[in-house]
Order: sequence, then structure tokens, then C-alpha cells
Amino acid sequence: MFFSTTDYATYSFAYSLLTLISTVVASVAVVMFSMFKKQETEKLLSRYAINVKTVSVLMAFAATVYFPLCWFVRLVLPDYSYSLEIFRIVIPGLMLSSSITVVMHNYFKALEQNLKFFVISLIILILSLIGGIGAYYIFGSMESISWMSVIDTVVWYMLSERFLLKQYKISSGINIIYLIVTALIFYAVSLINS
Repeated sequence: MFFSTTDYATYSFAYSLLTLISTVVASVAVVMFSMFKKQETEKLLSRYAINVKTVSVLMAFAATVYFPLCWFVRLVLPDYSYSLEIFRIVIPGLMLSSSITVVMHNYFKALEQNLKFFVISLIILILSLIGGIGAYYIFGSMESISWMSVIDTVVWYMLSERFLLKQYKISSGINIIYLIVTALIFYAVSLINS
């Protein structure tokens, strides 16, 4: 709505690349729910940190798809090269959102806390809308909107996890620190033009 058709195509292409990865993640989430639902509550809660850690590590490896995709897009679709910058910004957000959709959302469902997850997600949706519009009016760039979506995902992760930790007295380990450090390493490495 705020950008030209060319800019929209660039932005849309970046998110289409992201959709390739998130489709695989969504299919894993369906399988995980049936596994979580069969476990006793105590066992499920005791495995929370390891489940998030496992998904986080797998998604950190999945983020490396950025590098061959860069090569492919620059070689085959050079008109869309600018979309790689948007894609680079949002990839770490995928690591966080995957932990939310694969593990946390399934925990909310298995523990019959769907309404709580819905409320948290609705709050994030409203914050995302406000943040995206604010980013556009303050900075006027697609990158700023992408950065805001990553920030929104961090807030979504923290709110969802905070509820689970507070409600069920479980330990999350150092998963959020791992995800933030991994994201920072990805951003640093992806800036290297080699």
C-alpha cells in the first residue's frame, strides 16, 4: 500500500523465500503435536527446554539456506537481488517463530491453554501492525518494517515463554540467549561479501 509495485514485488519475493522454509516447519509442528499430546504432563514439562533447544539448533542450521539462495538469486534472478537484504533481516526471526510454532504452540495446545496462546498472539498481531506502520512512517523503508517484524517475533517468543514458565514452573535453560547469539552471528556472517 505504501510502496511501489516493484518494491512490493521485491518484498514479496523475500517473504516467499521465507515461506519455503516455514512450510517445512509447519509440517513438523503437526507431527510434534501428536507426540506431545501422548506424553504425560510432567514428562512434557520436563522436556520443554530440550524441545526448544532442539528446534533452535535445527533452525540455526536451516538459516544457512540463505547462502546458497543468495548465489542462486544473484545468478538466475538478478532483478530480485535486493530482496536478499529483506530475507537476510527476517531469517533470524524464523528461528524464533519456529520455536513458537513447533514447540510453544504445541505446548499450549497439549496443556489446553489455546485461549491464552490466542490472546498472546492477538496482542502480538496488534503490536506488529502498530510497529510496522510506525516503522514505515519513521524510516520509510522495507528494511525497517522487516526489522520491526523480527522485534515483534522476539516479543512474541518472550511473552509465550513467560506464560509457560510462570504457569508451569518449568526451566527454559538459556534458549533465548542461544537464539539471540545465533541471530547476531548470522547477521555478522551474512554481511561478509565472500
